[in-house]
Amino acid sequence: MHTFLTHLYGTVAPAQARRPLPKKKQAEMLAAIREVVEGQQAFLEAHLTLQDVADRCGYGRTYISTLIKEEMGGFYAYVNRLRLAYVEEYLQAHPEATLGEAIDMAGFGSRPTYYHMRQKLAQE
Repeated sequence: MHTFLTHLYGTVAPAQARRPLPKKKQAEMLAAIREVVEGQQAFLEAHLTLQDVADRCGYGRTYISTLIKEEMGGFYAYVNRLRLAYVEEYLQAHPEATLGEAIDMAGFGSRPTYYHMRQKLAQE
């Protein structure tokens, strides 16, 4: 079957063999990603996914994923760095708030997730 499909469609180039995007397009896509994730504060959404960001930016998930990985260290690292910073900012702006409240407001699913990500990102 494989040889039949190869004969019919030819060989499919692996993902890494694709032509890289022009720098101008990459910059445009990064700006769109930052607008959605940071500008619109999508990072505060507890269940934010890479697909959500791609849909809101209007670009393909694979391109967005590759760009975020190359430029920001990966989707979850990027989002969680923003969430960690938000917790600190929230606590400073709301001294009466509890840490648990700030963690919830930042989009972390739980305290253990917050502590795990804080420790993980501190080691990078």
